[in-house]
Amino acid sequence: MKLAFSNIVFDYVGHSADQSLRALNGVTGEVTSGDLLALIGPNGAGKSTLVRLLCGLDKPAAGTITVNGKPLAELDHKQRARMIAVVPQSLDSLPVVRVDDFVLGGRYAYLSAWGGPSGEDRAAVADALQACDCTGLESRLLTQLSGGQRQRVLIARALAQGAPVLLVDEPTNSLDPGHQLAIFELLDQLAKRGHAVLVVTHELNLASQYATSLVLLDEGRITCQGNAHEVLTPSALEPIYGRGLTYGSLKLEVNGKQRPFVLPWRSPDEDGEPQPDHQGRDALF
Repeated sequence: MKLAFSNIVFDYVGHSADQSLRALNGVTGEVTSGDLLALIGPNGAGKSTLVRLLCGLDKPAAGTITVNGKPLAELDHKQRARMIAVVPQSLDSLPVVRVDDFVLGGRYAYLSAWGGPSGEDRAAVADALQACDCTGLESRLLTQLSGGQRQRVLIARALAQGAPVLLVDEPTNSLDPGHQLAIFELLDQLAKRGHAVLVVTHELNLASQYATSLVLLDEGRITCQGNAHEVLTPSALEPIYGRGLTYGSLKLEVNGKQRPFVLPWRSPDEDGEPQPDHQGRDALF
């Protein structure tokens, strides 16, 4: 399975031409089965906009998006749902619904308009809940869950779709470190089972540990892409985040391989004042 995008351009249109904003400008890439691709970059870089385009919620002004070589624009909403599942950052509002019924909503592309869920649908829900370590939460209301539990349930709903491509938008937002690790471990497991996973994240160190590749986006353009050693470097990050970062590497316990880490830790200058970034202003994080 391959989700590919080439030379994507997208504008947010204002009331007049001079108020239009180019959110993406010539973005190209792909995610295939077994990949865990981390899309990183500052706020406003265009990351969430790209996710909306890749799942068909918006259409690019230029460029192509294909799923296994077939143009995304030629698929209807049910066909897209069977190929691509999206995990949003959060829900605009929390419905008062049982967890298993909420996850069952991910099966909408398969449900008949006249009949109830089939045994296959129920089995898909059970499998998705088990894969996301949500077994035992089935009868709980969505409003009764913790943030970490709710995020796993959102992923379970996407898994229940049976789509081979997962687009995950900032899944660790507002979660504590333990739950952040658990979410990325889950995404890593899903990629290793054959899913193609694209995750938008600000967690550079989690991306370093788990992503097979990283794409750095800034002002609607890809400025760097490759593995963690190639992307999480001062030459790639300082033009965007400034000099308020500290770099190093750690050995992973699992396989003993070195992975880079990046900390928002600014070293003071000789006068004890924070160092300005390359443009002479304080770096923003």
